[in-house]
Amino acid sequence: MVGKLVLPLLGGSPAVWNTCLLFFQMALLLGYSYANWLSQWRSFAQQRIGYLLFWGLAALSLPIGLRFPVLSIDQPILWLLAVLTLTVGLPFVCLAITAPLFQRWFSLHAPSRDPYFLYVASNAGSLLGLLGYPLLLEPLLSLTQQRSLWSWGYGLLALGIGVMMLNLKGSPARADQEKDPAGEGDPSPPPTWRERWRWGILAAIPSSLLLGVTTYLTTDIAAIPLLWAIPLALYLATFMAVFGRDPHWPSAIWTGILPGLVTLVLGAQVLNIVRPAGLLLPLHLLTFGVATWNAHAQLARLRPSATYLTEFYLWIALGGGVGGIFNAIVAPLLFNSVVEYPFALLLSVLLLSGWSAIPRFWRGIPPLSLGLLVPVLLLGWDPSSWQQGWIGRLLVIGLGWGISQVLRIPRWAQAIGAGLLLLLLSQPLIGLSAEVVDSQRSFFGLYRVVESAQPADSASPTPRWRRLLHGTTLHGMVNLDQPTLPLTYFTQAGPVGQLFAARPQGSLTTIGVLGLGIGTLMAYATPQQSWTFFEIDPLVEELARHYFPYLSQAEAAVEVIVGDGRLSLEASTTHYDWIVLDAFSSDAVPVHLLTHEALQIYQAHLNPHGWLIFNITNRYLELAPLLARLAAQENLWAWHQGDLSLPLVAQQNGHLPSEWVVMASPEDADLARLASDSRWQRLTPQPTDPLWTDDYSNLWGVLRWGNR
Repeated sequence: MVGKLVLPLLGGSPAVWNTCLLFFQMALLLGYSYANWLSQWRSFAQQRIGYLLFWGLAALSLPIGLRFPVLSIDQPILWLLAVLTLTVGLPFVCLAITAPLFQRWFSLHAPSRDPYFLYVASNAGSLLGLLGYPLLLEPLLSLTQQRSLWSWGYGLLALGIGVMMLNLKGSPARADQEKDPAGEGDPSPPPTWRERWRWGILAAIPSSLLLGVTTYLTTDIAAIPLLWAIPLALYLATFMAVFGRDPHWPSAIWTGILPGLVTLVLGAQVLNIVRPAGLLLPLHLLTFGVATWNAHAQLARLRPSATYLTEFYLWIALGGGVGGIFNAIVAPLLFNSVVEYPFALLLSVLLLSGWSAIPRFWRGIPPLSLGLLVPVLLLGWDPSSWQQGWIGRLLVIGLGWGISQVLRIPRWAQAIGAGLLLLLLSQPLIGLSAEVVDSQRSFFGLYRVVESAQPADSASPTPRWRRLLHGTTLHGMVNLDQPTLPLTYFTQAGPVGQLFAARPQGSLTTIGVLGLGIGTLMAYATPQQSWTFFEIDPLVEELARHYFPYLSQAEAAVEVIVGDGRLSLEASTTHYDWIVLDAFSSDAVPVHLLTHEALQIYQAHLNPHGWLIFNITNRYLELAPLLARLAAQENLWAWHQGDLSLPLVAQQNGHLPSEWVVMASPEDADLARLASDSRWQRLTPQPTDPLWTDDYSNLWGVLRWGNR
């Protein structure tokens, strides 16, 4: 809920979700630290007072609402963490204190019971909230109603805790009993530092894997809305499963198949196989689930007696925080690709056989090196060709053989791994077939500038292409032999070219564009025009100016304003003849740009008879009905064109399928040109069409079910 509150300020980047997860982990660490500290107090009455005082402090921040400092694009992670801390920090830390502290108190008042079943219940509640939010709460309730309901739930929980405190008041159990070896306390020795470090590491690896697989899947495999919830659901489900009665039974199975799965996933990354998503998504999720299960099962087997329960949870939270910091803060600064994900996978395989695998790893470096390097040394050191043909396939086979030797995988497991490798290597290699000119990473994603040569029609020479990729989503392409030609979604034969042709010369002087890409629209610019681009990521402007010609060769005056497009436009005093909405987070249009309030902002900055132009090209959301309803709310006419069925030759020459919507006043005379063009269809709102506002949106309701 809070993540949805802050999304309008930073777009829909996967990094926003990962930063929210990092905040969750750090707040959990703070809450568990306080719970562990309270549990050391000798007086049970003092523990209760210390706990209730924090409840009172947390109540001061209710109801939940956005409280944020000035937006910093230069330091978005720190800014977002500050927003989350001010918005929900105290209530969440208070809830984090509750779970381990209550389990400790339960163990004191029912010493014959194992309190860890309550950890299963706690994670079950988290899973219920995670899945229930997008499926039930978000479609049915506005954000205002959600915040009110959450505050009431928080109050009911406080009331229940108060009743429980009254019942505990007369209990004979005391917290200092656990410190008295001669009394009823637990005589088991305290955990060693070696055991504590094991707890932390076994918690850090699944935490890092959670953020890594989420980033990789939502950028490189499929930018499917709500996909981020599936890895977290698996993460919580494995905790529930292994902290049940018997965490031992599945470990032999997972030990056997995990190396094969990891080899398959790493091989797909080496070969740059990202299609078909229907095969790759289950593969990555299964590998993540098995690796997480294995680490959490080892945690469950190493859990201490109830005396040291709060310390155990503290080290789990510490490990989770370390994994979150590594992925959300350290990795984007150190790496230009999602290296943290395969790194965590390799660590999970290393820890498969317990801590005895670590010295065996060092002894196994020679076979692992041979398995990885011999194919490369024999075939020539050319990393750009690894993904091509049999070179990449031999490299993957070497990787699998090296891992099996390091871990001394039994024969039957090697056979399973070999079968999985055959499944991978039977897939067509869907690589970039391109040289990576530059690869950079920012808070908002991974960008690659690639050059390639691909055949056009047989009568034409082979063009030289340069592309900007965000994950695997194309955000612009130029033919270096014809650098002024608009391509991809903006071709002259497509909807954009038709719109420019429909507008009389000289009537279009000021144009505002939300989303820069590589600046392809500047191919239509004329000297008398003034263009303003609003771009949230400064790295995109840097890449567009350095590697692509559209901005530098433009005949018109052009300005790029860095910041969220909607907020920057709202602060602007300029009025535009056209406002073009071409902002994407990977393959998805950010929700906050498609609300009723956003449309009112656009209209307030539009000249009389101006046009609003929406690029709604994407694979997973059906947005035309939403825009039809928005247009009707403001008494605008909306026209739609889905330029989707293109001949192969057109696509080979840089004309890509696209979908566009135009809104304008019914009195606009230029709309008659679109009305007479059969390629444009008038959008008529239906009673079932959704209406999004800043207070209500529902991605589930606009998901496109079926192939595009």
